Amino acid sequence: MTDDHDSKRAERLARARAFLEAGRTQIDPAPPAPAPRAAAKPDAGPAPPDPTRFGDWEKNGRCIDF
Repeated sequence: MTDDHDSKRAERLARARAFLEAGRTQIDPAPPAPAPRAAAKPDAGPAPPDPTRFGDWEKNGRCIDF
């Protein structure tokens, strides 16, 4: 178990030394900013009135008779 731990430690040390020798100051640079999306199309106006059928009102699948 210690051999595995030591080998991983040596590997991490080697990567850290290579990182420092390359003169880098950040591990991962910031990701590029996402491209702006196209502007959304304007709505066609307010929602249409509730549907009516044969003089009854239907809303959310329920029909109400006056």
